[in-house]
Amino acid sequence: MKMKKILVPLDLSEFSLEAIEPANLLASFSQAQMYLLHVMPIISPHSCPCVDYQSETALRDAEDDSLQFLEALRGEKIYNPRKLVRVIRRGEPIVQIIQFARDEDIDLIVITTHGQTGFARVLPGSIAEEVIRRSPVPVLVVNPRAIRERLFEEKHLKVSTDP
Repeated sequence: MKMKKILVPLDLSEFSLEAIEPANLLASFSQAQMYLLHVMPIISPHSCPCVDYQSETALRDAEDDSLQFLEALRGEKIYNPRKLVRVIRRGEPIVQIIQFARDEDIDLIVITTHGQTGFARVLPGSIAEEVIRRSPVPVLVVNPRAIRERLFEEKHLKVSTDP
């Protein structure tokens, strides 16, 4: 099966960016279009009264900042920038990721096991787990390097040196 479209959902955290490298390799190999999707969760004013999330101007500013961040990745991390599409959506991340995959006939989703929540949130119950459950296409799940290194260190810390 030749892949034509690869989706990389990003929450713009260092952890989520780890999905770009394997997606890049697969996109280069198959000459696929790569989509970087950032979903801006809709936050109610009750959960964070310090910011006016109802302001369309504030939302547009946040979208512009996110697009600039994704644009910076074009030259920094993307092998074939001409085959890159940057997308910002608003809503529930899981719903938007799955809907985008359906709408755009995505062939593969590449996502990391950890996002903004870092070490505190492991795969069960995560966005990655829900994407795997609901996805209409195959999902490649990447364990971020920082997580791998931390797990490796913890494994070695537990080794007893007693004779």
